[in-house]
Amino acid sequence: IYMQEIPIDEINRVEWVDKIPSMERDHGFSAWEKEKGIFIDSVNLNRKIYVFVDNLTHRKIKLRYRDSLELYVNLSDSTESTVLFNKLSVGKE
Repeated sequence: IYMQEIPIDEINRVEWVDKIPSMERDHGFSAWEKEKGIFIDSVNLNRKIYVFVDNLTHRKIKLRYRDSLELYVNLSDSTESTVLFNKLSVGKE
């Protein structure tokens, strides 16, 4: 239902985070350990944050792209999340 296309060359930063920040849901859903949708930054109300998290208990990949937009993502399998992180972080150190 929710997706965001991100060209790899527009990714500015890739890092691991343990928690997603406090934010308000614009639209999306939460179910069990999943959190999906578009959220609004609780400090900057004009800023959207995209969240595609399959397991809230696992660490998340935080992407910053176009110098200001944020996306949090992980997969249900933490090993697959690590593989994704490694692919996305090539050349972003």
